Amino acid sequence: MLRFLISESNTIYYGVGIAVFLVIVSFLWFISTPFSFTPDTIVSIVPGSSVQHVGKKLHDENIIRSPQIFQMVLVAQSKEGSVVAGDYIFQDRSSLFQIIKRITRGDFQMDQRSITIPEGFTVDQIGALVEEKEIGSREDFIQQASQYEGFLFPDTYRIQQGLTIPKFIEMLRSQFQKKIAPLQQDVEASGKSLQDIVIMASLIEREAITDKERPIVSGILWNRIRIGIPLQVDAPFLVYLGKTSAQLTIDDLQTPAPYNTYTNKGLPPTPIGNPGLASLRAALYPEKTDFLFYLHGSDGKIRYGKTHDDHIRNKNLYLR
Repeated sequence: MLRFLISESNTIYYGVGIAVFLVIVSFLWFISTPFSFTPDTIVSIVPGSSVQHVGKKLHDENIIRSPQIFQMVLVAQSKEGSVVAGDYIFQDRSSLFQIIKRITRGDFQMDQRSITIPEGFTVDQIGALVEEKEIGSREDFIQQASQYEGFLFPDTYRIQQGLTIPKFIEMLRSQFQKKIAPLQQDVEASGKSLQDIVIMASLIEREAITDKERPIVSGILWNRIRIGIPLQVDAPFLVYLGKTSAQLTIDDLQTPAPYNTYTNKGLPPTPIGNPGLASLRAALYPEKTDFLFYLHGSDGKIRYGKTHDDHIRNKNLYLR
């Protein structure tokens, strides 16, 4: 009887040992690099990506074997919210733990540069920066990004070697979505489309000089649209004619064109540049005012008027 119990006990220990061994082997297998891994693979993680999305992306690029194990380890290490967006290059085989360490520390292992897009820059102007930073040609950027004018958020971006134009455009659009997301509910409640808010913001970006002016200028321009008179702003002429206010002629103001805000009522058909957050907020939250006119005097200060006579008076007094 004792011999039977000892034999049964040994069998149990043996079975447990085999099970533990199989678990360890399976775990080591899942945290190892797939055989199909290709050296120098670049993986782009966009801002706001979920853990599930990152895991799937790494799996699809043959960097990890299991998105589920990846997520499980991240959660176990309390790092599920610590993934740093950017472009990562995977030159050699790495364990799952090494990969997680890199992407939660922003260890891209690629040469990084910065590119700053000023508020109000057009696709054309951004294209010049893209060429300067050797991301790609100005012409290619303009061709691929023109449809997103107004929705490419101006900011400072860290870029890595090997970044392509489509990925850079994706970065700019993703940043716009991130910035506009907290305002989305108010945009819907405003009764205006996001497109109209962005178009107005692109005008404000060039028409207002200070953040204090922006909501007032916004209120004036929305007032003019509401009562059905042309906006009569000069900013679009700089974009499509390359002329400043001082260079505009009577002919320019009277020649019909889609972006001529003197011959047309309402907003231009598309944004005239890529506005920053202050201008987007001003377009969405205009200051209530009775003003219908404004101008910047020779001293750089802005003056407002309720009537056309007020505007003429301000011109005579403050423009030299």
